[in-house]
Amino acid sequence: MKRHSRKRRILKWSSLISCVALLGLWVFSFWYTPHYYNGGGWALAVGKGTLSVTGGGEFGHFQQGSWELVSSCRIIWKPSSWSYDFDDPTSPLLWGIFIPLWIPLLCAAVPTIVLFIQDRRPPKFCCQQCGYNLTGNLSGTCPECGRSVSKHIT
Repeated sequence: MKRHSRKRRILKWSSLISCVALLGLWVFSFWYTPHYYNGGGWALAVGKGTLSVTGGGEFGHFQQGSWELVSSCRIIWKPSSWSYDFDDPTSPLLWGIFIPLWIPLLCAAVPTIVLFIQDRRPPKFCCQQCGYNLTGNLSGTCPECGRSVSKHIT
């Protein structure tokens, strides 16, 4: 079989690493929720199996520009969002978006699995160039592609 390009191998292994990292983050988020508040009216958190972005207000209990760990409880399985508009016209609109981490994990895992399946090498009794089964072939060449093969394989 032909060797795949360097870009494809980098993509395959980096997507595997991202899947492992997302899976680890997903499991970690069941016990702890790291929060980040930038001071500009939005916050980022990973908890309860989700990535959440909230904004529109002041998050007074967070220290600006820092991460905090808060213990987590129930798991959120489906995407959701919320917004809250106060009756006071001077107060900002509060909003939040929650994306379950299994969704980006699934989006990264499917192409990773496809790349690993496509890159499998044929078994030793098959032609390494085209994958033709050479069991019983005594000629020393592959009848499919014409590549010479060693006699001990057949």
